[in-house]
Amino acid sequence: MIKLKCCDFSKPDERIDIQLKTIASNYKVLADPIRLKILYLLRNGELCVCEITEALGLSQPKISYHLKILTDSGLIQRRSDWTWSYYSLTEGLKDWFQNKCSILKLIEEEER
Repeated sequence: MIKLKCCDFSKPDERIDIQLKTIASNYKVLADPIRLKILYLLRNGELCVCEITEALGLSQPKISYHLKILTDSGLIQRRSDWTWSYYSLTEGLKDWFQNKCSILKLIEEEER
């Protein structure tokens, strides 16, 4: 008879726990439909806040709130020109996604 190992319910070590919390907070950035729409709009290039506001039909303060979250997460970048702010996707956006996926894979491999 083959004895199967049951699931290991041990608590992950502190280092892994911190990594998982970081990954979860980064994915929260993408959990909002407004932020996803902003990223979708920026796929074609740089836009000013007023263009994003008009395209989404939302207030400027609401758009600015989401732009700050996206900027702080490193998904988009901001460029100021006099009183106007322009936003674009960061060069490393694809790398950001790949990095998060590879971290999850490494954690899974460490647990084995």
